[in-house]
Amino acid sequence: MLAEFATWISTTSLSETFKNVSWLVPLSQSIHILSIAAVLSAYLFLCARALGVFAANQSMLTLERRFLPWVWYGLLLLLVTGCLQIIAEPERSITNPFFQYKMLALLVVIVITLPLRRKIAEVGANDTPGPIVTAPLLAIFGLLLFIIFCGRWIAYSAYS
Repeated sequence: MLAEFATWISTTSLSETFKNVSWLVPLSQSIHILSIAAVLSAYLFLCARALGVFAANQSMLTLERRFLPWVWYGLLLLLVTGCLQIIAEPERSITNPFFQYKMLALLVVIVITLPLRRKIAEVGANDTPGPIVTAPLLAIFGLLLFIIFCGRWIAYSAYS
């Protein structure tokens, strides 16, 4: 079923455009990688603050206002460029087990992050400095690294 879906996507005009215009895929990949760097850097600062090892004298709300826009806009760019890369080479990604693991890990991160975000907002609403959360943030950061690891292996697996 996934193979049929990938085949259908590869016949669309947008997919054909990506196949015929040589600079579109590298441009999309470059923006995707830069977006990953922006998201992870901002997220790392937020995790480090929540753990109390970075800017512990500042409130979480202050740092969230500073770094969350980088996370959200970066994620938006990741979504757009990721979809474009799937459209450009659907057989390479959709049927690839590493891509499927990456999407599963992303779903897990989303499910874990929503209640954790509420907790940070609740504690951070006091606008107090110091550590907020420990193990959950480390777990989420590890899952993000797993997503990136799986993303890199999409390019090197036998399914590409």
